[in-house]
Amino acid sequence: RRQGVDDRDVSVSDALIGAQFVCFVLVGGASNVVYLLAFLVFGSYGTFSANAVGVVLSTALANELHRRLTFRAVERVHWLSAQWEGGGLAVLGLVVSTVSLALLDLWLPAVDGLAQAAAVIGVSGAVGIMRYVGLRSWVFAPGRRSAPAPLSNGFTLRHARECSIAPITPVSDVCVVSDDRASRTTGCDDVR
Repeated sequence: RRQGVDDRDVSVSDALIGAQFVCFVLVGGASNVVYLLAFLVFGSYGTFSANAVGVVLSTALANELHRRLTFRAVERVHWLSAQWEGGGLAVLGLVVSTVSLALLDLWLPAVDGLAQAAAVIGVSGAVGIMRYVGLRSWVFAPGRRSAPAPLSNGFTLRHARECSIAPITPVSDVCVVSDDRASRTTGCDDVR
């Protein structure tokens, strides 16, 4: 265990990074199946439209599955943050792979189909590894909090504000609400 790191903020121990990467690959495979199905279903609208729908659906699914399963970040990273930042990484990966393949075609125009397929697989693998590193170190980084932090009873500060009927009225300058589940109070005249 790393010194000075709170166990609650660490999504996986360093020893489980390999298992996390396997989950990342499996989620990627599942999202590719969703892409293929969407492409086939929307193919009658044209390949550009089918590709766009497939990319959006599979990327949104992959980002959410990575948030929930791969990086177990539901409590730490809000859904919208995961979609926005994970989607940004997917677009960056698309740009990198497109430029890489265009450069390959420019530098080696006479390459055969098998070599092109190997290049696509190699570039896709490299972009996938970069996406994993980006998601793990930025979007779903251990210790990151883009979701409302839960209170001790499981509610978030937002829930507490939505559920409160009246503000806490202190007896003195300071009003203290205890941390136990029974919500006992000390030092307050009126807590609602």
